[in-house]
Amino acid sequence: MFSLPSYIMNARIADTLLRFAWDNSDTQVAEGETDADLVKRLSRLSQRANLEYAVALAEWIVGRFRMFPGIEKSYQYVEASWAAAVDLRYCRVVWEDFPHPDKWEDPVRGPVWLAMLRLQQTIGSLVEENDPEYTASKLWQLAVHVIPNTESVENWNRLALARMEQRCPRLENDSLGDVMPREFFDPNSEVLPAQAEGLIDRFLRSLSPLDNPFLNTPERMHEEGFADTPYQFSLALDRARRGIQS
Repeated sequence: MFSLPSYIMNARIADTLLRFAWDNSDTQVAEGETDADLVKRLSRLSQRANLEYAVALAEWIVGRFRMFPGIEKSYQYVEASWAAAVDLRYCRVVWEDFPHPDKWEDPVRGPVWLAMLRLQQTIGSLVEENDPEYTASKLWQLAVHVIPNTESVENWNRLALARMEQRCPRLENDSLGDVMPREFFDPNSEVLPAQAEGLIDRFLRSLSPLDNPFLNTPERMHEEGFADTPYQFSLALDRARRGIQS
């Protein structure tokens, strides 16, 4: 069962007062102009780091709106997106293609929809343009727009960027980079390199495609060419697929 990380739950960013501007027909109202400095900074990080940064930011956004009903599907898409950072085949269907019964256009579900769309686009950029930094930066701008007290997320962002710059540089021979576990983004703990494989494996084993419609079944993953055992993780095998020696 998906749950938000404790550092978001304890940040006191969720309430029912909406203090931000929202125009469903103009995303720039919420996202503003492109933050060129952040895009440049993110462009120096691995593609996986960019995606995981985007997923972590999406968690902040859904955490801000968690007191409102009707956004439960976004939790499931966030969970599937963490898995997609390991392998894109874990994600069965993208956000826009999922059969949502109604439109998400109000000042609560509208920003959540936009966050999931930017997350979908960040995942897609790994396949198509190889530039996830642009849409990842948009999620940061959306987060600071909708979160009422930004001190906690700003402190988190400084630490997250510093950690990624230390551990996740974009390498010429390996632009994808290693997977970082979800716990890597917890400001209250430090994940050592030796711990990463076990944490990622534990997360994957906790997932259930029967409970989350955005997750692929093991059978379908094999049909799509996934050669290893789904919902398990081996760092050595992951690196071997990228031509990197452990």
